[in-house]
Amino acid sequence: MALFINYVRDETRSTPLNLAAARMILASYLVWKTVWYDWPRLLATPFTVADTYTFLVPASPAVLVVEKWVLIGLLVLVLVGYRLGLTTFLSALLVGHLGAVRYTVNTSGGTTALFFSVYFLVLFGLYRDQDVLTADVLWRALRRRLTHDTAGERRSSPETAIPRSPAFEGASYPMTALKYDLVVIAIVYFGGGVDKLLSGGLAWAGPANLSRIILVRNALYSQPVPIGPSLLQYPVLVSAAAVGTLVLELGLLVAVVARLPIGPFVVGVLGMQTVIAVAIGPFFFDVFVFFAMFLPWDTLYSRLGGPPPYRGSTSDA
Repeated sequence: MALFINYVRDETRSTPLNLAAARMILASYLVWKTVWYDWPRLLATPFTVADTYTFLVPASPAVLVVEKWVLIGLLVLVLVGYRLGLTTFLSALLVGHLGAVRYTVNTSGGTTALFFSVYFLVLFGLYRDQDVLTADVLWRALRRRLTHDTAGERRSSPETAIPRSPAFEGASYPMTALKYDLVVIAIVYFGGGVDKLLSGGLAWAGPANLSRIILVRNALYSQPVPIGPSLLQYPVLVSAAAVGTLVLELGLLVAVVARLPIGPFVVGVLGMQTVIAVAIGPFFFDVFVFFAMFLPWDTLYSRLGGPPPYRGSTSDA
């Protein structure tokens, strides 16, 4: 079993579960991300660190408070799969706007992750016809059954009222949204690797560069596990970590487009983020959520002995 799925290599699965699981992961993550924002306090910040989006900042924080709760409501609808064409589009607009406002005072990875989420929402909306584990499809199926029962054309017991997926009958479900979501993430990491090479050349992979970063971060910020300074005693290890960073960031996109297994690169990237959190400071939790969308949820589900997931017709969505 592949630990992470390269949907560029094969964008189809025998059940529709993975697409629905990824949509629900993204929507749940964005609800969690949004609910904690204190917009009046954020707008009270007496400075900006980036002026790119200051023109999008409203005069009254009440506007952002309203947007926050409207967005949470829309994301709940995305989570259950209701009118995905509309709800994903509106959610993407609000996530983009709130992310841009936050960027004016916080340019961290936690903010830029919101911009990546906009792409993901749009892709789930564009390929909504492939997503058959939704409230819309379930409602249409139930309505057809009720219509048939009322007309006397067909009687269904509660066990047969909802059609089940022929997971063992050779069904094939496309996951195009996940294919392009994976490409987006891979491009982001590839861009990070290219930026490092453009800013420092091959010298970026030398021990001096990463050692300086570790030293400065540990001097400026209190680390939960201060092992960073100890690593400076091993320049070969520091240089290997720098080279590994470039290999992982540049190699993920290569593996994706070459249709190779991406598991080693994803595990490496997640391991790299964990080491960064311990040795340098910032913890990019968002990355773990994004890559969770590419786990083989259908395989895990079947191994737990769950019943075949609901199968709707793509024409229903």
